Amino acid sequence: KEVEKGKTLYEVETKLNGKTRDMMLDASGAVSSVEEEIEMSAMPAAAHDALMKKAGTAKITKIEALSKGGKVVAYEAAIMKGSKSSEIAVTPEGKPFRE
Repeated sequence: KEVEKGKTLYEVETKLNGKTRDMMLDASGAVSSVEEEIEMSAMPAAAHDALMKKAGTAKITKIEALSKGGKVVAYEAAIMKGSKSSEIAVTPEGKPFRE
């Protein structure tokens, strides 16, 4: 259970064949967003190139497609540089994504 911007949401974390998929549900049970782990090759070229450029010398450890309303709105990458981890995100068109 999480509260974001005054709204109560419920997160369901699943794993299938080694890949994660997290779903956020509102109080009525409707899916508000889905983060699904994907292979880098499944991204559009513009998103791939933008993530690679943003990552620079950092290692990309995980890629997730973020969907809202059944449509992919962003690709998020978990990155590791030395012992420091962070996340970067871009739209399918390769533009910076901020939620």
